Amino acid sequence: MSKPTRETSARPRIGRFELTRKVGRGGQGTVYSAEDPHLERRVAIKIIHSHSVHGNATSGALPDEARIAARLQHPNIVSIHDVGRYHGRPYLVFEYVEGRTFRQILETDGAVPARRALALMRPVLEGMAHAHERDVLHLDLSPGNILLSDRDVPRIMDFGLARLVNTVRDTTAVPVGTLLYMAPEQLEEKPLGAYTDVRSLGLILFEILAGRSAITGRTLTLAARQIVEEDIDLSPVDTGPDMAPVAQFLAGALARDPAARYANATAMLNAFDSALEARARLAAATAAEPARGTVEFLLRRMQRREDFPVLSRSLVEVNRMTSRESTATASQLAKVVLRDYALTNKLLKLANSAFYGVFAGEVKSVSHAISLLGFEQLRVTANSLTLFSHLKDRTRSAVLKELLIRSFMAGLLARHLAQREGMRNAEEAFICGMFQTLGETLTMFYFPEEHADIESLAARDHTGIDLAAREVLGIDYATLGAAVAREWRFPEDIVTAIAGLPEDGEVPPPAGDGERLRDVAVLVDRVCRILGRGPGGGPEFEALLVRFRNSVALDADALPALVAAALTRLDQHSGILGVDTRRSTWCGAARECIAKLMPEPVDEAGGAQAAVSPEVAAGAGH
Repeated sequence: MSKPTRETSARPRIGRFELTRKVGRGGQGTVYSAEDPHLERRVAIKIIHSHSVHGNATSGALPDEARIAARLQHPNIVSIHDVGRYHGRPYLVFEYVEGRTFRQILETDGAVPARRALALMRPVLEGMAHAHERDVLHLDLSPGNILLSDRDVPRIMDFGLARLVNTVRDTTAVPVGTLLYMAPEQLEEKPLGAYTDVRSLGLILFEILAGRSAITGRTLTLAARQIVEEDIDLSPVDTGPDMAPVAQFLAGALARDPAARYANATAMLNAFDSALEARARLAAATAAEPARGTVEFLLRRMQRREDFPVLSRSLVEVNRMTSRESTATASQLAKVVLRDYALTNKLLKLANSAFYGVFAGEVKSVSHAISLLGFEQLRVTANSLTLFSHLKDRTRSAVLKELLIRSFMAGLLARHLAQREGMRNAEEAFICGMFQTLGETLTMFYFPEEHADIESLAARDHTGIDLAAREVLGIDYATLGAAVAREWRFPEDIVTAIAGLPEDGEVPPPAGDGERLRDVAVLVDRVCRILGRGPGGGPEFEALLVRFRNSVALDADALPALVAAALTRLDQHSGILGVDTRRSTWCGAARECIAKLMPEPVDEAGGAQAAVSPEVAAGAGH
């Protein structure tokens, strides 16, 4: 006998949907996995128990869950596709999400490490903030109703008890949720609200951090009494100095009095982000002392590589002889540079190029370059060329080469911007901009396995690169870069710039030239990150410039022209650097990004045709 065709499939059907297996059964309905033959996709079908239908089940009215779920379209909420009736009972069709619930994770793995638990909880809060902003209350949040997809994305599901805010005034008509995750008002038949979901969210976070429920009563009566009469003991999650902000945040979510809780998930999300920032500051302060040992350990590992001591000696000697305290002569400095034939050749080419337009074609020797350019510009040029060439010529990693190209572009852009802003230390801005990625560059070159682990960890846990680097290396990239720059005898202003700024928050007005130099360098590094993602960066640029408005007077309309001018400079120097910017993935993405933001076309070399204002062009060409 032949196998049944799709039309004659032996599988049971609900409407056009072919049921494949029962997924689970709860108080409100039974859920099946099914196939949609029309759209050729897998779905989840929930058949509502007749006693659970809110609304008139016999009148053909849709259950409340369908109408409420249809209001919600968010990546962290399971979406509804369709509704119907089967033997007089309503059913709902949802997208099918493969994965495990938080409850299953707790049962198999126990407590979730704090960093991962907090990373998982934030999308849940974002999803519930979306619901609350649309006047939807869930009222049955629990670890069993949050699914972690196989792509590691938390998804809120089962809005079977959900209500609209304006329908919960008659609280006696509202079904209760899961006891261990209830708020006192649910047991006392008091008014419910978004603050009721807030309590449940706090209890969920407590449980995934502690590995056990916050409600410890062994019977229903004892558990209910604890919910109504006792404050939650937060000691299981307040396990160290860096967790104190998290415990304080939970106190605001778990208060028995609704008025003492966050009003809704949006307010809760804002408080959560503040707690994470405070935790990061405490963690950085706590790790400051051990970080010295970590830096020394990593430096020793790099020193064991044959090339690193040679690179370090060259940079240290150049920086020592070009420091403000140095009494070295131009001829003494020239001898140091001449030891490196490749550096000498590239230095002379760069000095005679448009990079130093005023001297183009006039520089005949290293001594001549030093006398014309001065020690400061020579330090900038020698340091950047030495590091760039050393790493580029010794790596087969295409990713590292792209990072080096992006770094050099950041240096050019920082120099252009500093000149445009009339900064006295515009030449130093080049090296500060370029060396923003020093820590990541060195990690990628000398510790490729650790770098891969950092990238994987950041992608898996949806957390920042800094947190992932601290987890793997013990310090973040900025700390490593600043430490190495100090070893290489860079001036303290440059070291401070390489140490960077926190990822978020408005940048305060700079206290002096050194802080402004740092702000410019960090700004252009962030700009170059966005450029590498291609078109669509306009809103990100605007937000970035608002963040740095106390340091840089640059608006979003002027930025594309500035970037286009720097891209042109990068193309002009590609031969000296030994890179092909036309084949660079990063350069291609940056050109596409700028082309979308500028009304004028971008030419094949990456420069904007007649798009750069005279003021910008003058600043960029100096």
